[in-house]
Formats: sequence, structure tokens, C-alpha cells
Amino acid sequence: MDTRNRPVAGVFVEIEAIPPTSQPHPLESVPTDTDGRFVHEWLDVGEYVLGINLASSPRDFLGKRSRFPRTYYPGVTNRSEARRVKVEGGQNVDGLRFVVPPSK
Repeated sequence: MDTRNRPVAGVFVEIEAIPPTSQPHPLESVPTDTDGRFVHEWLDVGEYVLGINLASSPRDFLGKRSRFPRTYYPGVTNRSEARRVKVEGGQNVDGLRFVVPPSK
């Protein structure tokens, strides 16, 4: 969601494992749909942080320079402030409210 509570489409949400959870390679990223939602069905049990533009050269799903700065769930810029998401076997994690900062 953006700061006005509107869905943000076409933004890649990157998923980083927190050790000892094994990191999928390459770093997992999935685009948001028109409702600002994303789905990833094959994560191992463990803990993760979510973010946008975690790569050194942030790009959107069309390869254009991203309009958002690096941001971690729930909407913070420092990784140390990111909220961890715990995934257990067969679990759906729903209702995460990830707010992206205003675009550049």
C-alpha cells in the first residue's frame, strides 16, 4: 500500500531468509498484482524479512529504475527495524500491511 492506503502494483517484493533459515537462490522476489498483493508458494519453514529494492540497482518489473527507495516490511528503511515474518509448514501468511514510502 502507499501512504494514501492505495494498492501499489508492479513492485517486486524481495524475500530474504534470516539464518539459520536457508536462503533461496537467487534472492526470491515476486511482483505485486493490481491489488498490491503477492504470493509465494514455496518458502521453507523459517523466518524472513520482506522488502522492496533490496538489490544494489533497484528496478521495477519492466526493468526501469524503481520509483521507491529501499524499504523493509512494515515500511521502514533500516533492516534492523524490519519486522520478521515466520513461516511454518503448510501455513498461509495473510494480512501483512506493507506501506511503501512516497515515490521519488
